[in-house]
Amino acid sequence: MASPYFHSWKKDHGIHRIHENAYRANEFNASGRGDARFSPLADAKGKVIPTLYGGNTFICAAMETVFHDLPDQNVDDYILDFNDLDSLAVSRIHPVRELRLLSLVSRYLIPLKLKKTQVIETPVTDYPATTALALDWHTRYPDIDGLYWTSRQDDAAQACMLFGDRISEADLKIELNSDPLQGPVHVKNLVDLARELGISKGHAFPSSIVGF
Repeated sequence: MASPYFHSWKKDHGIHRIHENAYRANEFNASGRGDARFSPLADAKGKVIPTLYGGNTFICAAMETVFHDLPDQNVDDYILDFNDLDSLAVSRIHPVRELRLLSLVSRYLIPLKLKKTQVIETPVTDYPATTALALDWHTRYPDIDGLYWTSRQDDAAQACMLFGDRISEADLKIELNSDPLQGPVHVKNLVDLARELGISKGHAFPSSIVGF
């Protein structure tokens, strides 16, 4: 069955990632481990469907990873810990071909008989249900390369998840390959974002980062 509503992620349109530094920039997670909104996935025979997450901006990637568990309202007691960045890397890739992604923006969820509160704005405890949806879409729509939605943490940005059985590493050109998130440029960008969010507490940051 052809997918009813899709977003075309254009060739050369950048995908920003923050991910475990054990992975290359364009390497899919084929471990079958993790606990994300739409993964891990496995087909009816138990074969893992590799996945890769990203966003259209660095801020989107940061909000969906480093600041994923930020409280919705009161951030007064939130602590940004430099040590938590140790295993993370920043990457930037872009597709060398157009990607066809099932669109999960609000108006396209309506014909799927779903709401954002059931798909994008769910708590972590509902991830088994959203993962089941992702597997159903993967099975039902063999013409899609992945999923596309408005970031829950940054609704000015767009996020995506790509299916590794339909996209190869060769389809994703590397611009920045697993650069340590603890690097000075990335840390400055994170701290600037933290301050914008109203976060004023940090732990173990270099002394050059005033206020953290």
